[in-house]
Amino acid sequence: MLVAIQLHYLIALIIIAALIVGVFTQIGRRVALWALAAQLIAGTWLIVQGFRPSPWHPALWLAAAILTQAAILVSKRGKPGVLSGSLIVLALLCALGAYFLGLANQR
Repeated sequence: MLVAIQLHYLIALIIIAALIVGVFTQIGRRVALWALAAQLIAGTWLIVQGFRPSPWHPALWLAAAILTQAAILVSKRGKPGVLSGSLIVLALLCALGAYFLGLANQR
């Protein structure tokens, strides 16, 4: 279980870094979206092994994934960069909240 939780935390840091880059670039948003998918796999692995997170932890992860995808779609439609950047900032806040809850739940 130690390897799974370490991998989960490593992917979380990659997501946070990619979302910070994603505020300014499209590639950061795409990397964040792929990392969120990998995070889902790692989180499912932990749940199967018996680790039970707070109910808010996966809810914030889901919000971050949806907001990241929405930012990618908005930027593809040619909408203003402010809207896309705002969605990414909200996704970043959700990802940070999920990360904090994950650390707080780890005892």
